[in-house]
Amino acid sequence: MARKMGFERARQLLSRAEFAPSYTQLAAAAQSGEERVIDALLAAPAAPTTAPPGFVKEPAVSGRDSASRLLRQEQASELSQWWHAELIGTAHPLREKMVLFWHNHFVTSMASVRSPLMMYNQNALFRTHALGNFRALLEGVVRDPAMLMYLNNNSNRRREPNENFARELLELFTLGQGHYTERDIKECARAFTGWSVQARTASFKLRARQHDPGAKTVLGTTGTLDGQDVVNILLDHPQTALHITQKLWRAFINQTPDADEVARLASIWRKASYELKPLLRALFLSPFFLDRATIGAQIKSPVELIIGTVRLFDFKLDSVLPVLAISRRMGQQLFYPPNVKGWEGGKRWINADTLLYRQQTLERLFRTPDNFPDMETRGWEKMLGARAAKDKKTRAARLIKTVLPLTPIHPVDPSLDADAFELIRHLVADPTYQLC
Repeated sequence: MARKMGFERARQLLSRAEFAPSYTQLAAAAQSGEERVIDALLAAPAAPTTAPPGFVKEPAVSGRDSASRLLRQEQASELSQWWHAELIGTAHPLREKMVLFWHNHFVTSMASVRSPLMMYNQNALFRTHALGNFRALLEGVVRDPAMLMYLNNNSNRRREPNENFARELLELFTLGQGHYTERDIKECARAFTGWSVQARTASFKLRARQHDPGAKTVLGTTGTLDGQDVVNILLDHPQTALHITQKLWRAFINQTPDADEVARLASIWRKASYELKPLLRALFLSPFFLDRATIGAQIKSPVELIIGTVRLFDFKLDSVLPVLAISRRMGQQLFYPPNVKGWEGGKRWINADTLLYRQQTLERLFRTPDNFPDMETRGWEKMLGARAAKDKKTRAARLIKTVLPLTPIHPVDPSLDADAFELIRHLVADPTYQLC
């Protein structure tokens, strides 16, 4: 029989793999073996719970007149609301965390692409392969219309190669800086000439007359290479697995990857033919992930902070628009990353402006108990278990263990045991609530 994980380990795992798990979830996981819990997390289906916006079944809006621009703006808003609704309501938060990860790795922005349909299709691509196979994902990305538009590969022609896509493919998406030459970028750009977009259908189109069929040399391999050949070359290069594994380490463990452990995990991934589940399983079971020093070592992103708060405390929202506005004001607007490098995360989430706004937002959310009309009955039972809903001391102890990853910086006055709402206000105001 597998050894029980225990509450602390359960919280450490689920707070990274999910959005602010409840005490009920943590207690159930604590009674299971960690491998069983990890395998259940990794078994998430690809399909979203929330029905996608209706416009995804309609032709792309490609006009340049004011009516077309207005319609695209409305569709862009619908798309953002849809993803936030899925983040809040999903039963499979690890899948959504991985969709977020790929959105911030294979960066595109609505501001440049200007096609909500292309952006939705890209999000669906990320969701399909979020926990699947990286080769399949990369092959999808190099043919993805949103990506090709964002990095100008629709302008990459035989007589006038455009190097934007090729540069980011090597530097950001696969190898990382320092593992290729300028010649590799130029030759890679030639391989992707003619890989373009059909705007009306928001689909990939190979423009054969614009493709350069001549011999090319990329990372030491010579031939009449095209984009698929480049993908194969990049996946054969061990640096690709190392680069992606380092980024996953920063997303789930801390901001200082251990080189030897990254190499071990990357080797596991390559032997698994780039299947992501074996890599993530090994990552979650790594002694570095298990190290107690990693508890509270991550600063929550704006999305993690606001989505986790809404999910944990079961806010009843008439609209997700306030959630979008809060996350944007904190520095993270989904579908609108700041540049091709995406959100850098870590300590960069916090500055004098965003820290103050985070504190003010949480204070406003918990300003009145009216936001929690059912918390004294159904809400507490759902979050903390039936016994805790009636026993004030048990409820207080469970709240603290659930809400904060570390001992609160501001000591909890025992008098707050009798008032769960005031205790929550105290806990979410504590600086450790910003961590996971």
